[in-house]
Amino acid sequence: MVRALLCGATVCLALTACASSGLKMELPGEYEELVATAQADSNDAVAHYNAALAHWSKRDWEAVERELREAIAIEPQYADAYFALAFLPHAQLEELIDRERETGDPTLISGKMADAELAYRRAVMIDPLVNRRLIAGIGGKACVPGTVIWVGNNAHIIGYCSETDRTIDVFLEGKYQEAYDRFNEVQREAGERNARLPDAFYWYRGLASAYLGRYGESLNDLSALLVRAERREQVDSTMFEPLATNELRYSMAYVEYLSGQYPRAAQLFNEVLEYDLGLYMAHVWRAEMLERTRSWYDAAYERRKALELDPENTSLMRDLAITLWRSQRAEEAAEVLFEAVELNPRDPWLSYYLGHALDRLDRPDEAREQWQRFVAIAPSGMAEEVAEVRARLGATP
Repeated sequence: MVRALLCGATVCLALTACASSGLKMELPGEYEELVATAQADSNDAVAHYNAALAHWSKRDWEAVERELREAIAIEPQYADAYFALAFLPHAQLEELIDRERETGDPTLISGKMADAELAYRRAVMIDPLVNRRLIAGIGGKACVPGTVIWVGNNAHIIGYCSETDRTIDVFLEGKYQEAYDRFNEVQREAGERNARLPDAFYWYRGLASAYLGRYGESLNDLSALLVRAERREQVDSTMFEPLATNELRYSMAYVEYLSGQYPRAAQLFNEVLEYDLGLYMAHVWRAEMLERTRSWYDAAYERRKALELDPENTSLMRDLAITLWRSQRAEEAAEVLFEAVELNPRDPWLSYYLGHALDRLDRPDEAREQWQRFVAIAPSGMAEEVAEVRARLGATP
């Protein structure tokens, strides 16, 4: 038995990888069906993700990674796919250890883990409430007695799991209401010792509250956690952790956005960008809020700022084009979509929207070409759009 560890912003999760185990969660279909669907609907990102889960259940790691990267190639903003990539090296740790011994490459595992950390941060940046049930599905636990944790050059052995740890495991199983209730019971039993509750308590109760739509309570916990992080920075400059602190600030901004508190959310997203100009999703959420008030030009500006930070992200291009379309700027929308189609010819939505933009610009031949292309590559899940486009093609001379 091999144990690995993934550390997020506030807590380390012990990941137990057993040779006999695969994916310990219910698949969205039968193995053969999921694999066949991905092959038939080769331009369906969700189908490839589901096929990855199917291969995961068989511990076919090469196929898992291939399918996850296929999903991301089609939809660069696929948070669940990035999240799965983040945990893939932990699930296949036994095999990686054997491979490192065989090759003699001492950086093989560390390189995989570094890539996993990047994928994790990408996933939670795209969607701070990304589905975390996959952690439990691969044997992830907040606490596994006997697990050795290395902090610097010092080894620590977990000998006891607290009620907070056990409640986190309930959360990771997707039982958010039960976890929320148990977290509150932990707090009641702590009484005057509330101040000594670990960071993980506030982080996971805050997430559970957000999943349940209890945004005010979520913000209370995340705020308490942010205060702690900022105090640590003030007390000891050597412990300065702007990334973790900014992740908390970003999560708070996102919850404010979900709760409809747009002015407060915008202010927090501004603060996030002051610390990390590369966090392009802050611009995306500001654009979303501006569109709610039909401020199309300002929204387009924010989407362009996001695209500047990730210039080949065709999902961001698609979103910018839609915003431009809504602001009656079809010419600009078409220019963006032409570039996006060239970069990502597998995304059927790009040709779909480009056909509409060209049709509005009275360029019927080009519109027809894009719509024909869309029909040729569209997966079965877009049957409604395919029927609409075929009707348009039939009516177009």
